Amino acid sequence: MAVTLLEVVQSSESTLKQGIVQTIVETSPALANVPFETVPSLRYEFSKEGDLPTAAFRAENAAYTASKGGFNRDTIHLKFLGGQVDIDRKLVNVPTLDGQGQMAKQLSMLSRATGMKLKAAAFTGNLTTDPKTFDGFRAITSTLSSDQTLTYVTNGSTIASAGATVTLNKLNALVDACIDVPTAFYTNRTVLNHLNSLATATGTNEAFANYFKLDVVEIMPGVRARVGNFMGIPMYAVDRDGTDTEILGFDQTSGNSNVCSEIFAVCWGPGRATMLHDRADGPEVNSWDDSTGRHVAIDYACALAVEHPRAVAVLQGIKAS
Repeated sequence: MAVTLLEVVQSSESTLKQGIVQTIVETSPALANVPFETVPSLRYEFSKEGDLPTAAFRAENAAYTASKGGFNRDTIHLKFLGGQVDIDRKLVNVPTLDGQGQMAKQLSMLSRATGMKLKAAAFTGNLTTDPKTFDGFRAITSTLSSDQTLTYVTNGSTIASAGATVTLNKLNALVDACIDVPTAFYTNRTVLNHLNSLATATGTNEAFANYFKLDVVEIMPGVRARVGNFMGIPMYAVDRDGTDTEILGFDQTSGNSNVCSEIFAVCWGPGRATMLHDRADGPEVNSWDDSTGRHVAIDYACALAVEHPRAVAVLQGIKAS
């Protein structure tokens, strides 16, 4: 059964594990409510729906023409994410040096790094360039049909230049490109802020102002994030990775412009899109002492599976300036 990271925090019996997953949520609020399917075997096999079987009217006393739907078998291999922190045995054994406190701080920092790396992989991971990671939404949408990869404006445009009518039409088209009403949108902070500026600008299209809002949302106690809302669908800013680099940066090509970014629409759930991990209680945590000191490692097997070709769509060609 799928669980969210928030549910892992709430149900974990381990204070240490609870703190690690909570830190991951704090650094990756966009993934807090995403379903994670548990795959202990580290291999997730599924059938991706293709063409439907034929349905038609028949004449009286005539037979239907037999047909069958198409399925493409696919297998996703979970990949190993985590790290290890060490404290020298002298620091552990000398009370005045507070080795325990230093280890706690190191583990908190490692948890943040793990959350940021997971977030980055979910959107920009690419098996072709890094076989140790998994394919994220950018890699997956690059293989989809043109119906799923929409262009904002030929050769890209800022939101202010495109205007309210074009933006409203394109966001509606992005919703319609999905098999269901999307669970969420994902973009970067600049795009989110520009959409808000368009909705609040004097003289803007009143319809767009009615459709889009930007609010501060409490993801969990003590964790708040600025989240957009388009027609009741939340829009999250994916934000930055562990090197303070924008994950969904303005580094994509649209037409003759190579300074564009995008908005992803995702339908999360069974038969749609789901994150994968190997343990229902989140990352595995191991600690041990040896002659060199104390060691703690986080080890998380995870991946992303898109089980329906229309479970995700992308609006490309959005410029910052």
